[in-house]
Amino acid sequence: MTKPKQELVPAENPLGFGTLSVPRVPAQMGIVSAGDLEVLAATFQGMDISEWKLPRAKKPAGFDTFAIQVAGQTSTPKEFTGTIIAFRPISKAWFKSSATTTGVPPSCTSHDGIRGFGVREIDAAPEADPSEADCIGCAWNKKGSKREQGGGVGVGKDCSDNAILLVSVPGMLVPLTIQVTPGSLANWQAFQLGLLNVRTEDGGVAKPTDCVVTFGLEAGLSSRQQSYSKVTFTLVGLREKSDIADAASLLFAEMLQRSRSTALLVEEVGR
Repeated sequence: MTKPKQELVPAENPLGFGTLSVPRVPAQMGIVSAGDLEVLAATFQGMDISEWKLPRAKKPAGFDTFAIQVAGQTSTPKEFTGTIIAFRPISKAWFKSSATTTGVPPSCTSHDGIRGFGVREIDAAPEADPSEADCIGCAWNKKGSKREQGGGVGVGKDCSDNAILLVSVPGMLVPLTIQVTPGSLANWQAFQLGLLNVRTEDGGVAKPTDCVVTFGLEAGLSSRQQSYSKVTFTLVGLREKSDIADAASLLFAEMLQRSRSTALLVEEVGR
């Protein structure tokens, strides 16, 4: 798309709404210096690092706390605050088996929500070669294809939509991975839409990677009347401008771009 040469001057909103005024706040990050970035870059160089090898903020079904495990220790906060430093807007995962089996990678994945790569046939042989295909034409990506574990077909899609967030939190050099599963996507999308009404000092539109956010949990109920936890997103403020934060965002955005990992956990993809 060609950028227009002349930009419009913002006019007053006739409905009485104005651009939201959001304060600048200190970046709540564990990456605080150029030395930290050098250590991370040197450590990751030549390693097959993906978002799934980073510490994860899991949300066990039926619990009102996160489960975060780092170096053999587990923390279970009800909420935590950090800075989004990178994110993948949408990814997809389809599993050949409809049964929940922890640790089994998906049969087909898409890292952009447009093209998928894998094996998409239920009766495919174990040695079947994966192939690439458009997600929009895939039968598993259509409403009404959801295979229920007890048999039958549900109203949803059998292929799950997910978003990936990398969040830097104080005291931790390596960021946390948050997988925004289908039940939490509406909250994440509402958060992103809300940012479109937040402008920065230079007149630009705020992006998720500009934000300091408090992550919490709320109860949800699936179409099968099963309880699960949904991630909530509360904007604390826009992070203060920082070359370190900008460089960290670039480093991990490039990691997400390179990552082709299929190491999703079945228990995280579901509801």
